[in-house]
Amino acid sequence: MAEWHRINRFKLLVCLALLLMTLARMVWVQLRDFSVSTDYRSIISFSTVTSLWPDQCAAKPTSTAKDATLSGLLDQGMRTQPGFTWFSSSGLVGYGWLACENGIFDPLVILQLNYLLLGCSVFAATLLVRFLTGSWLLSLSVAAMLMSRGSYLARLGQLSDSILIGTIVMVWFTLAAHFLRSGSPIIFSGLMFWLPVAVVFENSLLSLGIAIPGCLLVGWLARRLLALPLLHGLRLERSRLRQQAQEIGANLSLPLGKRTLFLLRNMLGFASPLDPHQPNRAPQLYQRGNVTMAMPVAFVLWVYHRRRWLKLFGLSLLVVGMTAAIYGWQLREFFYHHPNLQLSSNDWREFWSGPRADWFKSWLVSLGHGFDLHLITSLALLALALPQSPADGIPGFFEMAWLFFLSFVGCLILVLGSDVLDALILQRIEGGLGPWSVYAWARVTQSLAWFEPVILAMGVAAAYNLVKVSDSWLVRSRR
Repeated sequence: MAEWHRINRFKLLVCLALLLMTLARMVWVQLRDFSVSTDYRSIISFSTVTSLWPDQCAAKPTSTAKDATLSGLLDQGMRTQPGFTWFSSSGLVGYGWLACENGIFDPLVILQLNYLLLGCSVFAATLLVRFLTGSWLLSLSVAAMLMSRGSYLARLGQLSDSILIGTIVMVWFTLAAHFLRSGSPIIFSGLMFWLPVAVVFENSLLSLGIAIPGCLLVGWLARRLLALPLLHGLRLERSRLRQQAQEIGANLSLPLGKRTLFLLRNMLGFASPLDPHQPNRAPQLYQRGNVTMAMPVAFVLWVYHRRRWLKLFGLSLLVVGMTAAIYGWQLREFFYHHPNLQLSSNDWREFWSGPRADWFKSWLVSLGHGFDLHLITSLALLALALPQSPADGIPGFFEMAWLFFLSFVGCLILVLGSDVLDALILQRIEGGLGPWSVYAWARVTQSLAWFEPVILAMGVAAAYNLVKVSDSWLVRSRR
C-alpha cells in the first residue's frame, strides 16, 4: 500500500505543476497583443449586418490603431453586388443583429470573446481526455500542450468565427465521449441540441450528426465480431481482479516481479486494487450510467442490448434530417430571391473543364498546407487504433476513434462540396473566378482549425490506448 500512496502523491505533484503551467500561459495570453486579421466570411457577414440595419449599426469611430486596422480590412473587402450574402456566416449575422438591437455592435468584441472561447475549448479538451482515459495527468498535459501551441494561439487575433466553430466542435466531441462512457440520455439530448447550433455557423458540420447513425449501423452489422472479445475479456478481467483482491486482502507477499508489474499497471491506470473486504462485489451489467457515473460495460455491449441502438439511430437520423431540410430550404430561398444566380448543368461542366480543372488541385494543396507534424502524428496514432479490438483498449476509445474519423472525413467531403458551390456562385456574380476565388477556397484551410484541438487531444488519448493494447497483449501472453 505504501508504494501506491507514493505513486499517487507523485502524480498529484505533476498534476499541480501542469495546472500551474496552464494558468500561467492563460495569463500570458491575456497580456499579449495579437495582430488583427480577418477572412472573407467575416467581412461579408459584418457588411450584411450594416446593410440590413444601417441605423442601429452605425460605424464605430476609429479611435485606436487597432480600430483603424480593422476598419481598413472591412472596407477593403466590402462587396455590394447582390448575392454576396450567401458567403456570410449565419452565426455572425445573428450576433450582429443582437448586438445592434442592444446598441453594442462592435466587431472588436469578437476579438475579446476569442480569449473566453479559447479557455472553453481547452477545458473541453481536458474533460474529453479525462472521460476517455480516466487520468487527470494526461488531461492536464493536453491543456498545457494546447496553451503552448503557437499556431493555435495566433488565431486569437482573427476577426472570424474560426475559434468559435472550433469550440463548438470541441464541446460536441466532449459530450460524445461522455455519452460513450455513460449512456446518459441527458448527454445525448445535449448532443442532438448542439448539432443545429454547429450547423448554424458552418453547414459542413452536419457530418457530426451523420456520423452517429453511421457508426450505429456499422456497429450493428459487425456486432458479433465486436461483442465476443469484449465478453471474453470481461470474464477474464473480473476473475483476475477478484483473485488479486483476495491475495491483497490475505496480506500475501507477492513476488517482486509480479508486484512491480502490478504497481506499474496501477500507475498507468490499467489496474486498481479492489476492496479486500468485498472482492466478489460486481456491478449490475448493462445498466445505464448517468452524468456522474460510467457504465460498467463497454458501449458496444450496452447499446446493442435490448435494441437500444434503434432508438438512438432513429432520433439522431430525425435531427440530422430536420437540420439538412432547413439548410435545403435556405438554399432554395437564396436562389428564389436571386434567380440570375441559379446554376445549371452547363455551369458545372464549364467549371470542371479547361483551366478551371486546376481548382481541385489547388484545393488539395490548400488542405495539405494546414497539416503539420503534430496533427499528422495524432492522426497516425488514431489510425492505428481503428483496427484494434475494443476489448484490448481503454473503454470507449474504439467507438470514439471511429466516430471522430467518420465526422472528420465527412466534414472534409462536405467542405469540398460547399467550396465548389461557393466558387460557382462567385463565378456567376463576378463573371469569373478572379482574385476573390482564393477567399472562396479559404473554408478548406479553416476546416483543420476547427478540428485542431480535437485531433491533438485524441492523439494523446490514442497513445495511451496503444499502451493499454500492448498491456492487454502482455497479460494475455502470460496466461
